[in-house]
Amino acid sequence: MPAFFLAWQTYGFAAVGSLSVFLLGYAMRGGPLIASQPALTLGDATVSFFLGVRLFAETPRSGTWLPPALSGLALLCYGVFALSHTRCPAKGVGPDEDVPHQDERPAAATM
Repeated sequence: MPAFFLAWQTYGFAAVGSLSVFLLGYAMRGGPLIASQPALTLGDATVSFFLGVRLFAETPRSGTWLPPALSGLALLCYGVFALSHTRCPAKGVGPDEDVPHQDERPAAATM
């Protein structure tokens, strides 16, 4: 257990994780969700793949496993971009419309 606290990787992952949460907050506030969410979702999968290959010496399968993997990647990309461009059914707000601010919403009828 002491080796865990003495390894530089423990503190490296803690620093990078903290920085990523900080940058995620700025990405979400930086503009519309359409701009940030696909990059975050696809970036997470891409970084995870490269970390597995590079740091943990994983070898990706090839041969007969490659076509299903590539089709899964294509479906992931399509789903991310399709979902980020859909309208919100509950509010009726789509990607081209802004959510009204609290003071711009119509007053609720009272009984």
